[in-house]
Amino acid sequence: MSELTELVRGIIKEEMDWAKTPGATMVIVNGDETEYIQEGVRDLDTKAPVLSDTLFVIASCSKSMTTAMLGRLVDEGILTWDDPVTKWCPDMIMKDPAAKDMSLRDMLLHRTGLADHDGMWPDVTGRDVLAKRLRYLDYNNVFRCGKRQYNNVIYALTAYVAECATGKTYDQLMKEYVFEPLGMDRTFTRYEDYVNDPNMAEPYYFAKNGVGLTKQDKWNMNSAVAAAAIATTAEDMSKWLRFNISKGLGPDGTRLLSEDSWNQIHTKGIEASEAVRKDFLTFDGYAFGWWDGMYRGHRIFKHTGKINGYSSLEIFIPDMNVGVFTSLNIHCPEGHLYYRASYSIFDYLMGIRDGGKEWEYVYRKPGETPDACYVENDHNYLPEIKGTPSAAKFPLQAYAGEYFDQGYGPLRIRLENGRLVAYHRNYTNPLDHYDGEIFKADEFWEDVKNCSMPFQFVSKPGEFLPCEVILPMEEQVKPIHFKRIK
Repeated sequence: MSELTELVRGIIKEEMDWAKTPGATMVIVNGDETEYIQEGVRDLDTKAPVLSDTLFVIASCSKSMTTAMLGRLVDEGILTWDDPVTKWCPDMIMKDPAAKDMSLRDMLLHRTGLADHDGMWPDVTGRDVLAKRLRYLDYNNVFRCGKRQYNNVIYALTAYVAECATGKTYDQLMKEYVFEPLGMDRTFTRYEDYVNDPNMAEPYYFAKNGVGLTKQDKWNMNSAVAAAAIATTAEDMSKWLRFNISKGLGPDGTRLLSEDSWNQIHTKGIEASEAVRKDFLTFDGYAFGWWDGMYRGHRIFKHTGKINGYSSLEIFIPDMNVGVFTSLNIHCPEGHLYYRASYSIFDYLMGIRDGGKEWEYVYRKPGETPDACYVENDHNYLPEIKGTPSAAKFPLQAYAGEYFDQGYGPLRIRLENGRLVAYHRNYTNPLDHYDGEIFKADEFWEDVKNCSMPFQFVSKPGEFLPCEVILPMEEQVKPIHFKRIK
């Protein structure tokens, strides 16, 4: 074991013990050297250990892989960064008329003005259907206003642009342009190809109401895979890091991505800032699926990923020929581990041998317990009840039915064993009466937000069935009205 590996392993163990993290995988690429560090288990039930070829869903680190594929299509003249995407996808129309010229550059820099709308995915709905729904989704910023507004729906649909331009599926394109040339033979875009893999890390989060560390269902995010759902291993990520560090070269030294496309992908195109943790570290701009910044005088690139039960960080410094990838099978907390470990690696290789102390209490405080971190993604959207809750207006059966919104698709309410159950996207949510015509769903997931969600039923005078259900799906725009289908 090298001195660096021993240092990093100690940091990882310390941070895992603090947060009760089930498992962690890491690869360090340092020039021609590769070191793998794995700790903990991929499954708390079986106690199976994390290995260097254990699969983790890398969430939003998928975005950078998607942009590499798009860059290769640009190099071949199949796509451009700046033509309106309606050139290839005439049905991809935004609600904001100003966005008629939306380009790949707009989509990749998160500057379309579209609100998050994370409540419309994951879903088994195809990307072609998601594209047609765009015209019904509210925006909350001016198109190309210069403000970065992170948007998974838009990133997911960059895959649709590539599909329309080539006639091939996103899965075929990623395999042809990224995975096969780099030798990434355990990297998958399709849920069906990894969900039952015996060497797959199980996802965990801390459930509400004191239940504690809990295994989550794996989400089928095929429609949003380009934004948030590629599954891969530490071994394959070593190849991915080298591709980026070398500015687009394959394993044999042949150029896969032009220097111009590499620069387009990695150079900040929109102002975006993170909280300053150290005066020698700044990330002040977002590129195409990468943050662009400076670390102790060196240009540095990174992206994080966080989805149900998984969190990841890819980070590299090209002029040092060094990169690190870390993935955990826990929802949160996560930054205390992968940031401390990664920056400590860079410091060690720069000759700063402080045993990782520089970063020990930057992403968590001395004496802090992880309890507050476990619930940092919990959101309570329920209105306050004043006085005694009022009874429901109708018998439960009256609320059951089919509801629909043109942007968010179908919402089905069923009466099962004396309890209302909501079916939306890939989720099943039991509903409990809350107050009057409001029922509540606990653990209603919107991307990484774990919500207590009110289902507000509305009826017209003289009618004996609710005519719609209102859900405050997004804080940035008006609530979504699901109309009853008669």
